[in-house]
Amino acid sequence: MIKHAVEVLTKRTAIELANSGTGVNAVSRILIEVPLTQKSFEISDFHEW
Repeated sequence: MIKHAVEVLTKRTAIELANSGTGVNAVSRILIEVPLTQKSFEISDFHEW
């Protein structure tokens, strides 16, 4: 839910500031479990960072 809220806020802010030439972006710490990240999830202490 939080990731979605950040995405919506970022998009809405980008739309509002588009005419002024200001760029908006967001960085999320959330890591989604997909085949590319599978090895990271297999590390026992990975979730502690």
